[in-house]
Amino acid sequence: MSILIYAAIVVSLVALLFGLLKRSEVSLMPRGNKKMVEISNLIHNGALTFLHAEYKILALFIAVVALLLFFFIGS
Repeated sequence: MSILIYAAIVVSLVALLFGLLKRSEVSLMPRGNKKMVEISNLIHNGALTFLHAEYKILALFIAVVALLLFFFIGS
């Protein structure tokens, strides 16, 4: 294997470790006062609602593309 592949693997693992450390650091911080927590929860709920709608559209798109590929390339 090339040295570049090993380097890419090592850099990827270091990046994952850094991300996990930062995540735990942020999770240990206080959430803020009552108003900040309320705003945070509203933003979180809005983001989840958006993702739910986005995933429905994405699922429909994937189904249509899969059917088109099956019928036009599969034959």
